[in-house]
Amino acid sequence: MDNKKLTMALDEVCQLLRENQVVIDYQCAKKNIEQSDIALLEEEIKQLQKKSVHLKVAQKWQQARAVDEQIEQKTAALNAHPLVVTYRQALAQANDLVQYVTKKIEHQVNEQLEEGI
Repeated sequence: MDNKKLTMALDEVCQLLRENQVVIDYQCAKKNIEQSDIALLEEEIKQLQKKSVHLKVAQKWQQARAVDEQIEQKTAALNAHPLVVTYRQALAQANDLVQYVTKKIEHQVNEQLEEGI
């Protein structure tokens, strides 16, 4: 198989993946996350984490603990958000699908190579 045929076969696999319901569900979940306020919450958490580090460097332990509590609360809210839960499930399923396809390709290539020996 020359490179052109290989590229065409790979393009076909990619197209089949794009049309797979698991991938479509993942893309939809990702789009929902991007169109929500989740990014704002993530940014708030990042800013609080930076603030916590600065407070700890300045040895302001009590203030740092209060900020860490805010971080924990916001992180818990983020992790429990229905869009995040759905996104993570869809991502895991999409990753499983890609791993399955990768293993199948590897297995078939290895079989073909062994038969050719």
